Amino acid sequence: ILQHLQSDHELSLDIETLNFSTFDDFQNWKKSIEKDSMSAYLVQRGVFRKHDGTENHSFDCHRSGHFISKSKGIRCMKAQGSKKINAYCPSNMQVEVSPDGSCSV
Repeated sequence: ILQHLQSDHELSLDIETLNFSTFDDFQNWKKSIEKDSMSAYLVQRGVFRKHDGTENHSFDCHRSGHFISKSKGIRCMKAQGSKKINAYCPSNMQVEVSPDGSCSV
């Protein structure tokens, strides 16, 4: 999907790779990034475990997706509206945790 966004929609996307010694170090870094950018990265799917013991975690931007009202029309929606952007947000984190506990993001 990233190649499609770059070629067909002319979006320039920055892809960055980081390494952490433990998953807890990654979680601490993720919390600081979320605090600084006032965003959140949520787990949308379960953990994928490979035969070699490697785990893949996928975190997606909390603003990605379409707003679906669950309202019954009793109360007015908040003035700011929804945090959803009614589109796909390309910001995400793909985390690979090695059997030794080190992480690559």
